[in-house]
Order: sequence, then structure tokens, then C-alpha cells
Amino acid sequence: MIESARKNLESMGIIDQFELVCADVFDENFQLPEKVDCVVLSYTLTTFINSFEMLEKILTQCRKQVKDSGYMFVADFSWGPMPKDGFWGGMYTAHPDEPVGPKEFETFEFFIDKAPEEAFQIFQIPHYLMFKAGYAAGFRHIEYKPQYPDPELKDDPVIRRYIDECNPADYLMKFKFMNP
Repeated sequence: MIESARKNLESMGIIDQFELVCADVFDENFQLPEKVDCVVLSYTLTTFINSFEMLEKILTQCRKQVKDSGYMFVADFSWGPMPKDGFWGGMYTAHPDEPVGPKEFETFEFFIDKAPEEAFQIFQIPHYLMFKAGYAAGFRHIEYKPQYPDPELKDDPVIRRYIDECNPADYLMKFKFMNP
């Protein structure tokens, strides 16, 4: 993963603005050489965080790496019933209790058209649990933004169906220490 990030940053000509680090963030002794301006967790937490305690711990560990004036961004998603229907949206979800879906930290299956036979196990972490864990981790200001379409694509039939029928639960959250 880190090599993929390195290649992307090199291709954009901005690798010199980043220091890529591979480490175990759950190691209580983990500390970067200096605190950072921003930590970004993009569609990763719901793939392995299986309890509130684990969620609070990782957000606390990330908070310890961020400058007082810095931020942490979390982009992720939670359960939303998405029918397979020919992979019309490039993805679909499955859970035995559809349309209700999983309870907090239970898993649901997520399928993508690029790997149709692979059932990715996703843990149910709704945005309100991210809020709760963020406050418990010491962040004092949290902004929440639900998913919304690119204005240029807002009338695309696939986008409209995804938003209108599936009511997706993707979210972006910005965590800070102080009020803006």
C-alpha cells in the first residue's frame, strides 16, 4: 500500500512534500519523529475495526501524532442496502438481515465489480460512533459531511439511483482539537 502511495505521489510530482511511514499505529510506544499537520484515514477503518474500544484506541493513537493546530480526516461508509442488479453501481452489499442490516460492529458483505467473487467483510461503524470515539479520543470539534454527488454528475441516472434508492451512508469527518 505504501509503495502504491509513493508511486502516486511521484507521478503527481509531490513526493518531496510527504514522508511515508509504515508502522503499527496500535503500538502504544509508536511516535513519529515530529507531529504532523494531518492524518487521513480513507475507507480503511471499517475493514478491520471490530469494537468501540479498538476504534477509540486508533483515533487516540492518531490524535497523539497530530499537531494541536492539525486535523484528522476520516472518509468511510456504513451499511446501506445496495442491490446487485447487474452491478449497476459497480458495487453491492449483502447481509442476512436485509434491509435492516448489521448491528454496530457486526459485518456485512461488500462486493465490487472488479472482484465480483470476493466478499469483502466490512464492519458496521455509523458516523455517530465515529463522533463518540473522536470525542473520547480527545478531539473537541468534529465536522460531519454526508456523501453528495459532484454537481456535474448530480443528474446522472446511476448517481441518482444510488442516492435516491440506496441512501448511501458514506461520510467525511474532520476532527480538530479546538473550535474553528
